[in-house]
Amino acid sequence: GDLGDPTTAAALFDLAEAEFGGADILIHTAGAIVKKPVADFTDADFERLLNDNTRTTFYTMREGARRLRDGGCIVAVGTSLTAGTAPGYAVYAGTKAPVEEFTRMMARELGARGITVNNVAPGPLDNSFFHAAETPESAAFAARLAPSGRLGTEADIVPVIANLATEEGGWTNGQTLFINGGYVTR
Repeated sequence: GDLGDPTTAAALFDLAEAEFGGADILIHTAGAIVKKPVADFTDADFERLLNDNTRTTFYTMREGARRLRDGGCIVAVGTSLTAGTAPGYAVYAGTKAPVEEFTRMMARELGARGITVNNVAPGPLDNSFFHAAETPESAAFAARLAPSGRLGTEADIVPVIANLATEEGGWTNGQTLFINGGYVTR
């Protein structure tokens, strides 16, 4: 379903409650890329990214705030582009930027319930999501920007998210974690 529709986010939690008695962890990874200069964006392009990158985050995190059990966690996936610049990515980064503020503020709001809220902000990953917006040449250029000279992989990101969802990760709260091999830092 479209997580940009608040009824879809609610339905996910309804299902978790019916099948498992509730939810403890929300990992939000929805998103979309349209890569082109701002001047070339159509209203439809903008609405798509606003829906897929901002509304989906808000509706799922709001539902998590309402319905996660105490002691749970929310991990949203943002982007390292909020700490850097790249031609053609202004609208993508701009519609992902609210993830950082939702994270910071919700961590404070939900802290009394023991719910942590964090944002994992990957750099360019060697996957279909990244390559769909890139040429082989631009992907190779992006890889060279990291000190390791490579693109990241899901295997670089998953352990960080897994840690945030455990008791051991409970002291990390309200943070944006830039997991990008040094591609950009802040």
